[in-house]
Amino acid sequence: MSDSDESRGVVEGLYRVGSVELSAAPQGCEGTWYRYTIVQGANTIVGFRPGPLAELNLILQDMVGRLNERAGKQLAKAKK
Repeated sequence: MSDSDESRGVVEGLYRVGSVELSAAPQGCEGTWYRYTIVQGANTIVGFRPGPLAELNLILQDMVGRLNERAGKQLAKAKK
C-alpha cells in the first residue's frame, strides 16, 4: 500500500454527519425532534434528538469530533 492509498483510507474512514431531518416526536413526547445520521464508510449511526436545529448541529459536530478522535487513537494503536 502506498502512502497515498493509506492516507485515502484514513480520510474515507472518518465519521461525518450524513443527514439531519425534521422528524415526528416519539409517542408520548412533544416538541421539535430531528432524525440524524452519522456515517463512516458503510456504517451508519441513526439517532433522534429534540431541540433547536442550531443546538443539534453543535452537538453532532462534537459527537463526530469525539468519534474521530477515538478512531484515530485506535488506528495509531493498531499500527504499533
